[in-house]
Amino acid sequence: MQRKIKPHTVSQQEYTRLTEKWIEEAKVARAKKEGGSGGGDYYVTKGAYLGEGYLSLAFKKYYQNKISIMQLADYLGVKVKSIPGMDSLLFGKVQRKLCTNP
Repeated sequence: MQRKIKPHTVSQQEYTRLTEKWIEEAKVARAKKEGGSGGGDYYVTKGAYLGEGYLSLAFKKYYQNKISIMQLADYLGVKVKSIPGMDSLLFGKVQRKLCTNP
């Protein structure tokens, strides 16, 4: 992206600052155009925050019928409707590990 500025109307320092601002605006616009706010995948972000060990333990207790789906959702800080997505995130990681280790 190129902006027109009259020669000798701004200092080099100001021009550099403006250029950095324009580059950042272009990055934000590109992220919005490519799919939303640029915040990333909800389940991946949540999974990274909680950690694989915590997720594994929580789902293990759920599948052992030691906690309810409501408790699981509460422990993970998600709504019940998000549990399948969190489960597929965990299952996907296990599956990828199996695929990469023959």
